[in-house]
Amino acid sequence: MRAIIQADIVCDKARLFAKSAEQAAKTECDATIRDLSLRLAHSRIIELEEKLAQMSRLAHEDQLTGILNRRGCDSAFTRELSRCRRSNAPLSLAALDIDDFKRINDEYGHAAGDAALVHFTKIISANIRTSDIFARTGGEEFLIVLPDTRIEHAALTVARLQKAMSLARLQTGQTSLELTFSVGIARLQPCDTAEGLIERADFGTRTAKKNGKNCMVCT
Repeated sequence: MRAIIQADIVCDKARLFAKSAEQAAKTECDATIRDLSLRLAHSRIIELEEKLAQMSRLAHEDQLTGILNRRGCDSAFTRELSRCRRSNAPLSLAALDIDDFKRINDEYGHAAGDAALVHFTKIISANIRTSDIFARTGGEEFLIVLPDTRIEHAALTVARLQKAMSLARLQTGQTSLELTFSVGIARLQPCDTAEGLIERADFGTRTAKKNGKNCMVCT
């Protein structure tokens, strides 16, 4: 009889141990599932954030040249304009237009026109500061925002860019092309809006075109 009782006690203990082990295993399994779910959720969030950043970058980037497009320029220009106003710092804006671009497309084809745009962008990008904002705002139209730069220094920068462009000819097929560009430069004035400053720079570009191209006009 005593042996039977002892056997029952052992069985009860075994059942309790098994139940405890089962509960511990279930708890550990639940914790593992929660941890895995959190990891998957975190991974998904990172993936979505990366896709959002990529979409934002594409929305602000010119697909051919890789520099800012008009939308990206407007955003960066607005921030820089506000900063310069707060610190009472000078700012200049250069509007660049490649000369005779239509002729390049007509005579050598649109592939040559695209190559000219990429070539132009590389030369300009290599010869401006990292703090300058460079954007393609139209077919062959570009803007350079020069923070902390007085107009006389902006003119020196543009002259250097024109010289660099003249030394870097574009090879298209059997033809070597020299790209030139006309520039209008405007300095930030107290009453200027971003649109007004761009308009004055554009007016300078149109005037430079009328003056024979491959030159600059400061406003």
